[in-house]
Amino acid sequence: MKKFKLLLLALLSVFVMGLFVGCGKVAEPTESDVREALEDEGYLSDDKDEDDDAEDDSAKEEKKVELKITKCKLNDDKDKATVTASVYETVGPMEIEKEYKVTFRLNDSKKWKVKDVEEGDKTEKLVKGSSDEEALHELSLGSYDVETTSVFGSNCTFDNIKHELNEEKKVDVVTADAKATVGVKELEFTVEMELEYLGNSWSRREYKVTKAETKYADNYKLDLSKDSVEKDIKKYGETNNGYLIGKTVKYSDMTFTEIKCAEWTPNGDKYVTIEADIALEYAGCKFTHKYSLRYSYKPESGWELTNIYAPTGNCELVSAPLVAQYEGKYRDDSMSLEITEGTDGNYAAKVTIATTGSQGTYAYVGEIKKSSVRFNDNAIYFKVEGTEMTQQPADGKLSNCLKSFSVNLDGNDLYNKSYKIELKKK
Repeated sequence: MKKFKLLLLALLSVFVMGLFVGCGKVAEPTESDVREALEDEGYLSDDKDEDDDAEDDSAKEEKKVELKITKCKLNDDKDKATVTASVYETVGPMEIEKEYKVTFRLNDSKKWKVKDVEEGDKTEKLVKGSSDEEALHELSLGSYDVETTSVFGSNCTFDNIKHELNEEKKVDVVTADAKATVGVKELEFTVEMELEYLGNSWSRREYKVTKAETKYADNYKLDLSKDSVEKDIKKYGETNNGYLIGKTVKYSDMTFTEIKCAEWTPNGDKYVTIEADIALEYAGCKFTHKYSLRYSYKPESGWELTNIYAPTGNCELVSAPLVAQYEGKYRDDSMSLEITEGTDGNYAAKVTIATTGSQGTYAYVGEIKKSSVRFNDNAIYFKVEGTEMTQQPADGKLSNCLKSFSVNLDGNDLYNKSYKIELKKK
């Protein structure tokens, strides 16, 4: 009976030992055994030692290491194990997989000790994309051809940033909507950019514009309405003068009654000359004038009137405040002048002069051509030309008659100092 107990105890011991060394049982090398073996052989670093050696943990790139046993095989004697394991090392957005074949033997203490390590394949996989801030940095460094216009990313605003990983190419495909103002144009486009991870930063690899729309900037619309053009001329005229039949006049002192500008179609130019027909008034006179208005465009402020071209001869007098009855003297003689509207666009005149000499009283009719009217300093200058005597002088000497003369009208005063003509409006 005692022998039977001893035999049973021996069988039980053998069975328990089998449990500890059998393939797939507790005695198989664990992930901890494999990690320790790879660290001992220099294939893995000790995380603890690495942390201790780091001068600034906050500056270290985030790093994560995982180990997985994919296969374990024991020999017949159960004292040798061949383990195939994969080490997954995640550094930033990259996951690096390395395969190892580790051979173990049981030592006398029945513990697994590494005998050999074979390094297998290595593969890399992008598992995380860039941040919006990193993508925005790379987008801002690009140069983009938007239809016929080129623009630097630093001059663009980007939004609606999206990321999509391309595992095959190992890139983060970033798409973003962009806007920019270049000269007279507003650009709206979409960028597709491939970002490659280079170990400690992202770098753009390939990029393109996938869709685009170009339109003129809002302030490129040139308002050619009367109010707008008049405002532009007045502003320009604060320091610049125009010319009106003999007188230099500030544009800001003119009154504009009508402004008609030629049609203009935006074409991308930053300088444009607009032809304009303008009706204006000054000092009681009415004019029509052809002007060439030169505008310049600045992206930050829009259009500005920078010059007005008004060639001599483009100004035409429409009317002057001449129509009235004037009474006064010509030398020592009495004189009257009646000016009325003519039938041909000029003015009609009736002149009567009552002398104290042998001529007695004589009279005639004449005309005042608009082409003779101009400014003379602050006065309106014009010329009266007699055409027909309506009352002959008593002595019949027409050569001594005042048959034509020029005068200046200043307010109510009509005068010619050389001829000693002094008349006043009745």
